[in-house]
Formats: sequence, C-alpha cells, structure tokens
Amino acid sequence: MIIEEYYHVYNRGAHKALIFLDEADYLRFLHLLYVSNSEKPFLFKLIGNTDIFGLDFGTKLVDVVAYCLMPNHFHIAIKEIQKGGTTKYIRKLCPAYSMYYTSNMIILALFSRVDIRQSL
Repeated sequence: MIIEEYYHVYNRGAHKALIFLDEADYLRFLHLLYVSNSEKPFLFKLIGNTDIFGLDFGTKLVDVVAYCLMPNHFHIAIKEIQKGGTTKYIRKLCPAYSMYYTSNMIILALFSRVDIRQSL
C-alpha cells in the first residue's frame, strides 16, 4: 500500500450470507470502524456503556473516508496514512466483527429431533 493513496475495501458474508441481522449488528460494526483504527488493543467489555466515539484510541492507522454497510457485505473507502495501516486496520476490524457475530449466533443442532418408535 502507498501512503496518501485511497483504497476501496469490501468484504461479504461467506456464500453471500447476511452479516448484519439487526440494528445492533450495524451499530457494533460502526463502533468497530472507530475503535479498530488504532495500534492500541481494545476490549468492548472494558469500555462499557460510555460514548465510544468520545474515547481517544491514539494514533490512527488509516483515514476512513466513506463506508456503506449492506445486509450481506460492506464497502469502506480508506486513505493509507501510515505504512501498513490498511492491512493492520482490516486485520483488526474483520476478526473483531466475526467474533462478535459468531458469539451471537444461535447454534443449530445437526438433527432436529430424535424419533424413537416402538418396533412393530
């Protein structure tokens, strides 16, 4: 990546699956757009209910110029402001959202029920 250049980053759900199921999912991703843009690590459980956009997370990795969140994918326009910033940013953003998403998924059983019948 070249410093001061703009990049279009996009990603979608595996097999075109939905990645945003409700308003809470969109909000979590928006929060992650902000908090992932730093060298500092973060834990949401330590942040609590504070105004996340008012917190200082240190030096930014990239400038997020624009974004578009769709039910099964997202687009982000990014300006590289430090060497390797875009890669670091995406390597924080995508796994963080993936962990959030999978932790909220309902795990479906392989079988719907066990059906035992008396022999005839």
